[in-house]
Amino acid sequence: MSIRRKLFLGVAAASLVTVVCGFAAVRFLGLESFRRVDQERAVNDIARVAAALDNELAHMDTALRFKSASDITYRFAKDRDRQLAANYFSLEALRGGNLNLMALYDPLGAFVAGAAFDLATRESLPLTPLLESLPPAVRLSGTGGSPIQGRGLADTEAGLMLLCWQPVFNSLGWGPPRGTLAAGRILDERMAETLSRQLHVRFTIQALDRADPSAVAGALTARREDRPASFGPENEESLTAYAVYPGYDGAPVALLSVHHPKADIAQLRQAMLAALGLVGLAGLCTFGVSLWLLVRTVTRPLERITRHVRGLKDAQGLSRPLALGRSDELGALADALDAAGRDLARLYGQLDRQNAALSLLVENIPHPISVKDGQGRYVLANPALAELLGQPLTRLTGATDRELNAPAGWARRARQLEAEVLLGGEPRFASEEIFDAPAGGTRLFETSRLPLADPESGATRVLTVSLDVTERARAEERLRLSENRYRSLFDSMNEGAVVHEIVHGADGEPSDYRVLDVNAAFERILGISRARAVGALASQLYGTPEAPFLAVYSRVAETGEPALFEVFFEPMDKHFTISSFRPAPGQFASIFTDTTERLKTQKALQNAHLTIQHVLDSMPSPVIGVDALARVTHANRAASALLEHAQGGLHGRPLAQAFPALAPHMAAVADSLERGGPAELHRIPLTVGGVQRLCDLQAFPMTAAGRVTGAVVRIDDVTERVRMQEVVLQTEKMMSVGGLAAGMAHEINNPLGGILQSVQIIKRRLQEDLPANIREAKRLGCPLENVLAYLEAREVTRFLDGIHEAGRRAAAIVANMLEFSRRSESKMTPSKLDAVVDKALELASSDYDLRKKYDFRLIGIVRDYDPALPSVRCTKTEIEQVLLNLIKNAAQALSMGPSPDAPRITLRLIREESFARIEVEDNGPGMEEAVRKRVFEPFFTTKPTGVGTGLGLSVSYFIVTQNHGGSMTVESSPGRGARFIVRLPFSPPPQA
Repeated sequence: MSIRRKLFLGVAAASLVTVVCGFAAVRFLGLESFRRVDQERAVNDIARVAAALDNELAHMDTALRFKSASDITYRFAKDRDRQLAANYFSLEALRGGNLNLMALYDPLGAFVAGAAFDLATRESLPLTPLLESLPPAVRLSGTGGSPIQGRGLADTEAGLMLLCWQPVFNSLGWGPPRGTLAAGRILDERMAETLSRQLHVRFTIQALDRADPSAVAGALTARREDRPASFGPENEESLTAYAVYPGYDGAPVALLSVHHPKADIAQLRQAMLAALGLVGLAGLCTFGVSLWLLVRTVTRPLERITRHVRGLKDAQGLSRPLALGRSDELGALADALDAAGRDLARLYGQLDRQNAALSLLVENIPHPISVKDGQGRYVLANPALAELLGQPLTRLTGATDRELNAPAGWARRARQLEAEVLLGGEPRFASEEIFDAPAGGTRLFETSRLPLADPESGATRVLTVSLDVTERARAEERLRLSENRYRSLFDSMNEGAVVHEIVHGADGEPSDYRVLDVNAAFERILGISRARAVGALASQLYGTPEAPFLAVYSRVAETGEPALFEVFFEPMDKHFTISSFRPAPGQFASIFTDTTERLKTQKALQNAHLTIQHVLDSMPSPVIGVDALARVTHANRAASALLEHAQGGLHGRPLAQAFPALAPHMAAVADSLERGGPAELHRIPLTVGGVQRLCDLQAFPMTAAGRVTGAVVRIDDVTERVRMQEVVLQTEKMMSVGGLAAGMAHEINNPLGGILQSVQIIKRRLQEDLPANIREAKRLGCPLENVLAYLEAREVTRFLDGIHEAGRRAAAIVANMLEFSRRSESKMTPSKLDAVVDKALELASSDYDLRKKYDFRLIGIVRDYDPALPSVRCTKTEIEQVLLNLIKNAAQALSMGPSPDAPRITLRLIREESFARIEVEDNGPGMEEAVRKRVFEPFFTTKPTGVGTGLGLSVSYFIVTQNHGGSMTVESSPGRGARFIVRLPFSPPPQA
């Protein structure tokens, strides 16, 4: 180093020391003390704001304590008074307490009542999402280890909220708590402005997840290091301090920011800066004087050399000459620089071309490439890595993966592998590295890490090159899933499936085909295992001289046109339906179904159709089938014979035209087709062979797939059956009269005369005006007046009157029986059903068979009559006969087996729209379902031979349904008695 240069450096150093010492005195002794004062005041402001928030919580907690320990709250939690809730949780109530939220929970944490309002707009807030965002400790206070009461700040759906909750007790604190009362006040901008005005402090408070991440990180660090606050960037006017504010559970929930003004020390700061300027000016003057001495001799030549060196940015700059025109040390230096510049220009040219190519490659390659030092900091990174990390490229240099917020698992694994490379000096390869990119989802990489020596420091670095194989892995996974789905579908098909490839002969023509793959259905249908089929030639596999259907399959494999055909394969004695298509050139796939059983079924169906037609033709009753439009589809021989038509000309014709005699009764067929239910017409007159016959017509709908497709019409000639029913009706009536006559002879008529006569004689012997009575009483020393007084005192005369009344009633019973036994005309008259039922009951109680065999007197009778039931137009004697049959059957059923309850017959009269409903119910043993279905069939009986004829209920059913246009049903099950229901229209239709 020359003397001039040393002098220059000495002067510059002295001047610099002067300036630095002055700056340090001002900066660290003056300005730094003011900065600490500002920070202490900012910390004090944060403490004041936190105390103000705590004070707000304390006031809320005190107010809530009065409400939770109120008898009104206690009563509402207990009784759930809705009117009280409307007042208690109204806008005025919440506004009076300066609250945005109030909610009441029961002891199990279930919501009872509550409300939430925006006090500024007076509008209600969505309550359900707000309550769901509250901490669980609020509604479940005192359970699971949570405190029974509490307060604090919480982040809710409506934002930051001051919360308090208290258990609900009565004013005396008696009994268990009735739930939890919670109140909340939203810490919004309006409340923050109010506190700012009160405290004269500018501050903001935000939830941690919505605040500046860097500010949150600084505040949390200060909390961990037990510092009161952290400080943000400051300017000339204010200083920003940050601190975290805890929530209800003590965990940080919000960031408190205080902006402290620095105006009070601005003047002092300006004075210190002025002093600093004066110190700097003195040092500058000293340096200027010294510098002027060296400018001409040293500084100016050095500046030329410096400008020349700074201009050496490329090969062109290195080639520029440096001519000082001097022979001293600076001239020699200039010549040496010129020589070195020329050499460097040539080398830099080569290096620039290599660097340009390498940079172009690294920057444009889509795979992440990086170089890290021994501490894991990025020295070099390409745009692909920056995009993967979601960071600007400029931020990567000098940062670690953790500082760049890279996925923790990936960063930890990468650092481990880099350490192994640095320690062992050998490359490491990872075939699968999972990276959860912030914006690109999960990515998969193949990564190579190699040791790389730094040419300047000699330190070992790690070069990392990653290949993104995510799409390849996904494609491989999709291919695997597709293969699995294809294999699952292929193996689960019910049809046989087989893939072949065409085999060509020496002449190039198709000569055979080879099996490539088969499914499980192929093995099941053909009985050939997969191991035997795969790889075999078709001619060998099926044992045929030539491959089956080779011409068809070769055409499919060559042209790609699919083929569908049905064939009988003689070697297996089976019928197949085969569909063939080309999956790839030179190949074909066949999907086949064994149709052997289907063809057999079709043939069986044809035979069954002929059999059914023969069965229909064999039926004696006419049967006619119609479609949904009432057109004839089939008719048996009986139908053609009955209605004088030939079978061949009926098909397709409307039923009314094909059988004109049925035209007046088409409404029943149409009703069956419309409703989808059966329809019946009884005793319709049809002229057959010039003779009028009575027939029953029944229409049964045919349904398919939930809709009516047609109906079957059946016609039965019931002329003789009607006549027989009329005869049976009279016979049954006479049988009943016979039983009643025998009862009167044995139970009433014989003793009735003696009873009545004896009563008359006793009364005559007690008369006071007969001389014979007076004379005998005196002879015996017993005055007649005393005898009469005794008889009156002992109510003997009343008993005699009762005997006389019973005899009169017995005479009335005899009269009723005689009236019932007479043959009367079937004339309908308005009748009171309660009188008819009572009369039938009276007849039943007098029935000799019932009293002798079934002890009718032991059966309880329950009458349940509708007093408002109007008269019913009916044939009184016929309805009496029906009810007598039902009461007798009930009594007989009650005698058939023991019952847990006392035997009882219930008689009901109910109005049911336009019908009068009569119910005869017993609590006997009931009936099996098979018996209940046949109970109205003629001659069907469950009684022993000689006890019943099986015609009673059949005749009764006929009387109700045919003679009166009503209905008769039975409800019964074993062990639950039976109930017979008779419905009679108030105005029955005229009889046919």
